[in-house]
Amino acid sequence: MANQQIPNLPPVIALAGTEQLEAVQAGTSVKVNVDQLGEYISTAYPPSSLGNLTLTGNLTVDGEASVGTALTVGTTLTVAGVEIPPLRPGCAIARTVSGQLLYSESLTSNLFRIKDATDDGSGHVLIESFGEHGLQSGNTVNVRIDGVNGISQLEHPGNGDALLVTYLTDTTFSLDTTTWAADSVFQSGFFWSTTTEIVNARTELTNLITLVHAEGGGTIYLPSGVLVLRKLVPASGPGLLLREGVSLIGRGYNTTTLFAYDELNGHTVQSAGEGNLTFSQMTVYGNRQRQAVAGYHGIRFGADNVQTSNVILDARVEAAAGYGVGLQSTNSSYRGFRINLYVNGSDSDGIDVKNRADGNEDNEINAYVKNFGLFRVGITTAPYSLPNNPFTTASGNQNVVVSHTSNGFSVGVVITYPNGGTFNGIDLTGSFEVVAKTGTTYTIATGQTASASGTGGGAGVLEYNAQWSVGDAGIDIRGKGWLVSGRVESDLRGRTGIRFRAGQTLGSNPGASYSVLSSGFVSNTGLDRQGNGVSVGFDGNNINNLLIENVSQGIQCYASSSDNNFSNIQFLDCQVGLLARGTNNGFMNIMSQTCGTGIRVEGGDVTDAEFLGDNPFTVTSGSPVVSVDAPGHGQITGDLVTIADAVADFGIDFDATDRPITVVDANTFTYDPQSGNATGSGTAGGENAYYSFGTVASGVYLQISNVRTSGCDLGIDILPSVTGIQVIGHNSDGDIVAMNDQGGGSYILPPLTTDPDVTVWAAEVLAQGGTVTAAELIPINAFVLSEKAAGVYDLMDDYFPLGWTSDATAGLISFKKLRLGVAVNSPVFTAYRGYAGDGVSAYINSDFAPNVRCTAATGGNVRVSGYVLSGNTGATSILGASSTASIRLRPSSGAAVGAQVCAALAGFPDVITTVEGYTAAQRAGTTTMSGQRDATALTDVIVASTSANLPTDVIALLARNNGGVITEFFDGELFMAGIGAPLTLAQGQAQNDNIVALLAAVTP
Repeated sequence: MANQQIPNLPPVIALAGTEQLEAVQAGTSVKVNVDQLGEYISTAYPPSSLGNLTLTGNLTVDGEASVGTALTVGTTLTVAGVEIPPLRPGCAIARTVSGQLLYSESLTSNLFRIKDATDDGSGHVLIESFGEHGLQSGNTVNVRIDGVNGISQLEHPGNGDALLVTYLTDTTFSLDTTTWAADSVFQSGFFWSTTTEIVNARTELTNLITLVHAEGGGTIYLPSGVLVLRKLVPASGPGLLLREGVSLIGRGYNTTTLFAYDELNGHTVQSAGEGNLTFSQMTVYGNRQRQAVAGYHGIRFGADNVQTSNVILDARVEAAAGYGVGLQSTNSSYRGFRINLYVNGSDSDGIDVKNRADGNEDNEINAYVKNFGLFRVGITTAPYSLPNNPFTTASGNQNVVVSHTSNGFSVGVVITYPNGGTFNGIDLTGSFEVVAKTGTTYTIATGQTASASGTGGGAGVLEYNAQWSVGDAGIDIRGKGWLVSGRVESDLRGRTGIRFRAGQTLGSNPGASYSVLSSGFVSNTGLDRQGNGVSVGFDGNNINNLLIENVSQGIQCYASSSDNNFSNIQFLDCQVGLLARGTNNGFMNIMSQTCGTGIRVEGGDVTDAEFLGDNPFTVTSGSPVVSVDAPGHGQITGDLVTIADAVADFGIDFDATDRPITVVDANTFTYDPQSGNATGSGTAGGENAYYSFGTVASGVYLQISNVRTSGCDLGIDILPSVTGIQVIGHNSDGDIVAMNDQGGGSYILPPLTTDPDVTVWAAEVLAQGGTVTAAELIPINAFVLSEKAAGVYDLMDDYFPLGWTSDATAGLISFKKLRLGVAVNSPVFTAYRGYAGDGVSAYINSDFAPNVRCTAATGGNVRVSGYVLSGNTGATSILGASSTASIRLRPSSGAAVGAQVCAALAGFPDVITTVEGYTAAQRAGTTTMSGQRDATALTDVIVASTSANLPTDVIALLARNNGGVITEFFDGELFMAGIGAPLTLAQGQAQNDNIVALLAAVTP
């Protein structure tokens, strides 16, 4: 008797708790209040929990007149001559606005939700259920686990195998299996007896919703248990379609569940623009790993060109095959939404709001979102064929450089070579993590040591990379009028926690603007793939009262954002706490603790920009040309486009400046970003890209006030071209570097304790992946100040600080020109001593070409110097570059110092039989070469020939670069070296004293 209507009896006489109906006159009709009736028939609330419901009066029960008879489930009642059908467990009961009572057949299947699963590693898995499971020892069950670790989770025996139940209590039981994946991580799951018959609740419940809607609306009370939404034959549409004015109320988040059965292939619950309803007190389970089609959401609201109003969502959504909750459709809008959600384990965004049309207001979201963006976890892309001989090794080094132009990878991505082979002692067949990258190469860590240097690998090496879905967010808002609060976290990385983003203009609403994010917590969402805690892509939002921890960028303001206010925000353990771009944004009461960079300010406000839609770029494998979906762009072939804030993909960096376009039609143009050929075909670009055919200006005009950075590598980093910045009240507490200011702003700050040149160098060390501590900066700062006081600093073109710190990378970055050298053939680095050559093949390519980098030195006026800690005498050089002109410095041949400073090689007549200490040689516009050993001047020497040029080759340290051929390898330790203009003897002696003091200060 499915979906029967209980006859229209006289008005309700309410029955609450254990009260009795007062005596009624013969023939009086009696009806039990629907709230109590629904609770009474629920399996979660047996009659004993309410006491005996005793009815008195002239009442017929099971055909006999009765007074004081207890009403039980299954009882047939006759009231006023009308028979009321028996009520059974698992029924849904509805009350219409007109007072009618409707009920359904039983909707529940004997499925149970898993609360926890513990594997002891020895073939026993303990399952805990929500509520009593009713199993007995010896039963067999099916177990369904929805895991975070992708395809491998499908191998669990519970996903189809019948498992034997052994030890059990009312809410726990043990399964015996030797094939369960130990230490498995799972989101949620279900189990049921192998004899369970699945009851399809979809048709019954849909009919009941239709009947209630036809009566003008009302409320449906769902029973306890699992209601399976199943399509018995292929059909379009959702698992359950909501109707205007019809509310669904469950018995509790862990008591009532709507279950999307295998291959439902539709949104589990959907409203096609219907509102004025409540959906609460239940869990919606999307069963994402068993849907043949991705992209179907747990709950979806919206219809084209429709405003949906007055909706309460108070539920849990788990394992959705698309968004956990999606509010979307073309030109859709929302008003009066109250959303209180727990969302866990969705394939893409946890909550996605795309209400970009006009008419949005008075909407609130309070949510706890976990583990979103699971769709591509563990899924690999098609293989990419690397160029011939893609691998480059360095003898004694464990890292391998891989050639792949426009690879688009990020540090942390795992790369697999199924046929990498063995090259120079390293087995490259297998999976390796990317530890560094450029646009044309990336570097992998192998954990093996190369036996030789060289390039190889042969032809046909295939490359796979495990792609992570980087476009997903926990809460994604693309429209105005939302008040957002809550918590977002993930066991996975590469995601954005909460995003307010730009979008195509619909009506007067161009994107997420004039919304409020208040009282939030974001954690663990973005370390591996440059994800953000919170990202803001448009205007006029208020972001406040947040704690953001353990992500790449805590907050990222895109260049498309302006007039946003941020206050009372704490960043903890982020790579960058706040990445500030856009215009006229204000930041107040900011705390960045133990971050790589506390606050980074970049230029990039936009003039005459248009925002593109989602993934607006189309590429074809093997082609460099990008097609852009830009409706109504209004341009002609040859116009120059600038594109920014796009997400790189298919090996293409879509961002470009002033690139010519070819117009295809009024809505499409193509361009070549000069990023190489695409590694695959498809659409890409993310959700924040914009283009401009006008001026893209630089400068951000920000005010940052009441800021504290504590324990950061770099407190505040202001990049070049930034103007109009005001920082008021910056307190740096224990930062290695308080501020790196390369912009043109004005500041009201406490005095900085580190020389600005030292700050800039330290920031570059950090940017290149090196480290420099606060303790190390103290003697370095003292050295720089001493060099400036002696009038030496401005005469130096560069210092090579090989042994200034305990970090090998820092030793390779020149101090003034910030050139990153390369250690070739494994010169040995020792903390606070520098690099040592082996006299055979080891040296450092300084990336410093004197003819390009020098400004103080000229061809006829140049000085080179170096400080050696130990080594052997001989015809070897501690530095040298020879092309067009020659420079080299030999600390001793065993009898004298030899040098060449844009002149022929000459030996000083003084007998110097050691190499240790400070050695310098210079020529000051004449044929005379003068020198210095420690604080003593060497005897001048006349050189046979001179040159007015500087070498065009880069300087080699610990050797000589002779026109590209490396020779004269030095066997010894070099603490530092330098090049610049000639010094007076007093200045040279001062430099020697400064170096000796620096060495003493850094030596442990």
